[in-house]
Amino acid sequence: MVMFILAAFLGNIQGVCLAQPADNTKINKRDSPPTELTADQQGQTEEDIEITQKIRQAVVNDESLMRTTNPRIFAVGDCAATIQLARVADQEAFVAAKNILAELDRGPDAAMDYGAVPSILFTCPQLAMVGQTEASLKQDNRTYHKSVAKNLNWPTYRRIGLEHLEHAAYKILTDENNRILGAHILSDQASGLINTIKQAMLNDTTADELYRQTLISPCPTRESDLSYMLKPLLL
Repeated sequence: MVMFILAAFLGNIQGVCLAQPADNTKINKRDSPPTELTADQQGQTEEDIEITQKIRQAVVNDESLMRTTNPRIFAVGDCAATIQLARVADQEAFVAAKNILAELDRGPDAAMDYGAVPSILFTCPQLAMVGQTEASLKQDNRTYHKSVAKNLNWPTYRRIGLEHLEHAAYKILTDENNRILGAHILSDQASGLINTIKQAMLNDTTADELYRQTLISPCPTRESDLSYMLKPLLL
């Protein structure tokens, strides 16, 4: 209502056009001294990044619940000191919304789990990662099992003329209960493979269960190759 009245009021003033959005770029440049950088000229320095990180850390009180130091304000995405990925921000927004509704007694609360957030380098070949690394598990003195191979020569590669795909490699890590702790994949379609493993981690699917599920994957596809990767981990 306020916006409507304001628009109607401005519409009666001669010379005001509501059809075009406001553009203050030229005004800002005119009012600034010649030595001062405008917004479109400024770059991001290491000091800027450090300041932003400190602000985010000071604002967010519990990143798993997306709560801030103000109990009525939640922070997600660029406003939180978390993994800066678009889909992570989407999930954080979902968690924040669930917790806001929980405050109103309109459902259970939720928590953010960053343990299964995948990272992908869209190079050629792709490098995809999710979960723990072997180095981090050793540092924590955790017991683990691994399946690893490189210079892959599987039937799916041979069928499309890549029988000597030197860049293809993988490593999958599991715990003593055969639940997947992490994976690293180097392949032409590593993104699809790592997403399947990510889902298994989120759903607490064991390597045995995932192996049986991938046996009926469309072939030849990279996802069907998971059966080769997981077979050494079967209990």
